[in-house]
Amino acid sequence: MVIRGRVSTTASSQGDLQIWQSICSQLKSLENARNSSISAYKRLERTRAESPSKNLEGIYNVVENCILDEQRAIGGAMEQLNILIALRQAPNDLANDVRRRKRKADDTMDVSVERANDAKIQVTPENRRLRRSSSTQMRRDSDGEVRPTVQPAAVALQRGRKVAFRQPQRSDGRIVEEGDVWIMATVVSSVNNDPRRYIVQDAEDEGTSGPTYNTTLKSIAPLPNSLETLPMDNYQPGSRVLALYPDTSCFYNATIQGGGPALSASIPRARQQKREKDLLHAPYQVMFDDDGADIKLVPAYLVVEPPTDD
Repeated sequence: MVIRGRVSTTASSQGDLQIWQSICSQLKSLENARNSSISAYKRLERTRAESPSKNLEGIYNVVENCILDEQRAIGGAMEQLNILIALRQAPNDLANDVRRRKRKADDTMDVSVERANDAKIQVTPENRRLRRSSSTQMRRDSDGEVRPTVQPAAVALQRGRKVAFRQPQRSDGRIVEEGDVWIMATVVSSVNNDPRRYIVQDAEDEGTSGPTYNTTLKSIAPLPNSLETLPMDNYQPGSRVLALYPDTSCFYNATIQGGGPALSASIPRARQQKREKDLLHAPYQVMFDDDGADIKLVPAYLVVEPPTDD
């Protein structure tokens, strides 16, 4: 099976287009959540004025869920923006040099990787405002509206994040220029806090002194690790994806046949939060390239969009 690499970072590239589509989907979800928040808040104020003694907890819960949906949409869009910014800022000559040079294994590094905990938002009836994250500031537009301004985070991918990693191939002791083997890997750290460069380790060697790889975002496909990082909508039958082949630690190109977590941008994410684990493990039916007509089941958290064609 041949895995094609991501090579284009121009605005017209398919890779950029996919990221922009994901960002637009997140922003559409944010718009819907914000409209719902405004509607719920007006209902809360109206009910409070008409019947001060009425139990408002139910309406508070609606407002809270809308705020959580806003925060998740912002977080999802920010992650995609950080990746896009990092790709856009990567000089072509640097990217080409990274693909061509030999990556040395760091056998002295012994790192025990822990999965980063997702940031949680505490919302109370006394404080229902959307909290500002460290990478989000607020601005006031000319129309008087206060809106979030996205600022690039220090790094796009945090330590412990699972990724599909395009591993350099070796032939006669040398690394092949265009690697076509994608493996499950773990982000160990960024390189000098550069949002474009990371040190990753084969997931099979996680927690050991096994070799690590110095790589770039062009060789990394982040895997979903929460409800917020799943696609806004299911991959539709016929969609091309990169999926983990069952009982292996390698990813290959495949075609979606059906299944999945039944995601939809029209369903508020807050309503699905309690089912996060089930949604991440909901299997897609996929048909791998060069594997005949056999259909395999692969959990949603092990399915990502494939790299673009050369």
